[in-house]
Amino acid sequence: MAKDDQEKMSVNEAGHLGGEKTSQTHDHEYYQRIGHEGGEKTSQTHDRAFYEEIGREGGQNSSSSTGKLSPIEVEKSLKGAKYPAEKDELVDKARENDAGDMVMDFLEHMPDQEYESPTEVTKQMKHKDHEDTGNMAA
Repeated sequence: MAKDDQEKMSVNEAGHLGGEKTSQTHDHEYYQRIGHEGGEKTSQTHDRAFYEEIGREGGQNSSSSTGKLSPIEVEKSLKGAKYPAEKDELVDKARENDAGDMVMDFLEHMPDQEYESPTEVTKQMKHKDHEDTGNMAA
């Protein structure tokens, strides 16, 4: 692939190519192990409320089709963020991860403070109204 093509590659395209390459060099047990490790790490960084929320959200479409922002979308948009993190760092990470407009609006309107974990970020959703237009009111 030419260098110009690589520079224009989206995060999703790069992830897809990386996933294909990894699947050629790793077996089923590898994926089971990393899935287990990821689950363990997630359980250390998220509280019961997070799991209850994603359980309620299960099976629902993304905010782009429902008009409602979900904690899962926010979490995905912040993938790779290092905590604790300032609000501006989280906004930059979401932009880097090609977050949608509703996620960006939510993050940009959060209180300007340091966040200790992804759960602390998504808890801000309970304090904001982000239905329909993505605008938030206190």
